[in-house]
Amino acid sequence: MVANDTVVAAASQTAFSDFCLGMYVLVDELWDRVGAWYRRPGPAPACSDSELLTMVLVGECRGWDLETEAVACWRERRDLFPVVDRRPPPELANYYLRPYVVALREAVRRDAVREKASETHAAS
Repeated sequence: MVANDTVVAAASQTAFSDFCLGMYVLVDELWDRVGAWYRRPGPAPACSDSELLTMVLVGECRGWDLETEAVACWRERRDLFPVVDRRPPPELANYYLRPYVVALREAVRRDAVREKASETHAAS
């Protein structure tokens, strides 16, 4: 039974990694289009805006409602995002990135609906 549990856990981790990678690619493509309009105050962070936005969106999908919870969970997955500050980046806690998170969330939903419709149409 232990071997089976290990296989299930590994498959779950792989699926999560694939989800994160897919989300990052989508966010990065969208951010390339609009990121130039956005100027963040202060010094550049250790990770990119695309990485921050991806961590926020994936955290929302996982139900990590508190930033402290999300940061703790991301620290356990440094293989995906190696640079996770010891505390939440202030951009996630305030209004600087919030409008972009909302816009990207909607874009991700539209993309998922479009993909689902395409799969349904192909199966017909």
